[in-house]
Amino acid sequence: MIFRFSRNRKLCLPSLPVSEYAANRVKKSIVGVGHADKDQVAMMVQRLLSG
Repeated sequence: MIFRFSRNRKLCLPSLPVSEYAANRVKKSIVGVGHADKDQVAMMVQRLLSG
């Protein structure tokens, strides 16, 4: 689903760069663990955005 969205966005807005990342890479960047569950990711995103 994310792949389709990014492709559609690139077709509509060709001047914007579009990058794709594996889920484990994103989780590792946010939480520090590639196999984090959704609750851990949500908690860290809230912490990062609030401060």
